[in-house]
Amino acid sequence: LAGAVGLQRSAALRWAPPLSPAVASVAVCRRPGGLNSYVGELEPCFFGVRTYYKYARPPSPNLDNLRRVLTERLTPVHFFLRNNQIFTNFVYDMHFTGIICSPKFEGKTYKEMMQMVEACCEEVGMKGRVRMVCQPPSRWHLLKRRARHRWNFDM
Repeated sequence: LAGAVGLQRSAALRWAPPLSPAVASVAVCRRPGGLNSYVGELEPCFFGVRTYYKYARPPSPNLDNLRRVLTERLTPVHFFLRNNQIFTNFVYDMHFTGIICSPKFEGKTYKEMMQMVEACCEEVGMKGRVRMVCQPPSRWHLLKRRARHRWNFDM
């Protein structure tokens, strides 16, 4: 922390130099309102930092089977499928949402595209549980904004 002397994170949060040579391993993190917090050198004080824990993905055979069948049958150019978070974790691995861009959708109406996806879902036993946004590669511009989301949380 000796190299971080004078380093400012924001106007309200400021690193202070060590107190004395006797307590060189202690850093002072000054908070607004005059409150001081003493922490060890290996534990810098960051207040207001949001973090999340990354847990191992639980077993999801339906999701894996759906991904496999849709990839084999429709040969997509761009494809993401994940658990539908609207239904919470009580029905995990039962309802899905995703996007797919496949050359096999060229010249088809949206209804025909959804029938192709539902035929694949029926093969796995998940008919009526998949919500997909389908487009051919010629209409990729309609999927571009949806593809920016972080789809790969549970891969």
